[in-house]
Amino acid sequence: MHWIWLPVVILGVAACGGSSQTKADQGRSIAEQAGLAPDVATFFSLAASGANATYRETIETTDTTGKPLQVTTTHRPPDTRVDTFSADGTVDSTIVVGGRSYQCTMAANHWDCGELGASQPTNTQVFNPSAVQNAIDGFRQRVNDFDFRVEDRPMAGIRARCLITTRKPGREQDSSLGGTATLCLSPEGAVLLVEVPSGSITATAYSTTIPGDAFTLPAAVTPASSSAPTTAN
Repeated sequence: MHWIWLPVVILGVAACGGSSQTKADQGRSIAEQAGLAPDVATFFSLAASGANATYRETIETTDTTGKPLQVTTTHRPPDTRVDTFSADGTVDSTIVVGGRSYQCTMAANHWDCGELGASQPTNTQVFNPSAVQNAIDGFRQRVNDFDFRVEDRPMAGIRARCLITTRKPGREQDSSLGGTATLCLSPEGAVLLVEVPSGSITATAYSTTIPGDAFTLPAAVTPASSSAPTTAN
């Protein structure tokens, strides 16, 4: 399994399926059944609850050419907005509000918005039984290879909860296991940091206060153009 298994499997606790348990309850249950420590199980529960959290966060990263890129995510279920600020001054925004999705772009200080259509409903269900068992089996295997440690860290002006995995003594030379991985969450369960051998993404700003106009489109929606077919005489 690739080194990215840790954040992928933890965040997958919020995936689809059907159960009477909440996502948070099931996240804790998966970790407990895999033999992980109680504080790690609680971390899984927090990670699963992030899908329903209200927050705004900003991360600093780079685009495919290495140029600076800032991404701000505003999340207040069922509405969400992702604003991407490029080094050349352009802004690309994907806004989901009122059950509809919109794409807006700002270039040369001018906004244009178009409608993408109906937004897909957020799946509030949890893992189906097969997926749950696969997750449990996967973590049981990793308990033999990795140590799991939970700690608090100051990050983006708040105290984050972080899960750190390191190879157990005797497993250090096994490159197939991958290296250390860290996943940090806000008190609401939002992802603040993913740190893996190939790099990291870290939140630089975080808040649970959402402005009243956060999901207001920055410009009127431009109707999709249509061309009527011509009829030859």
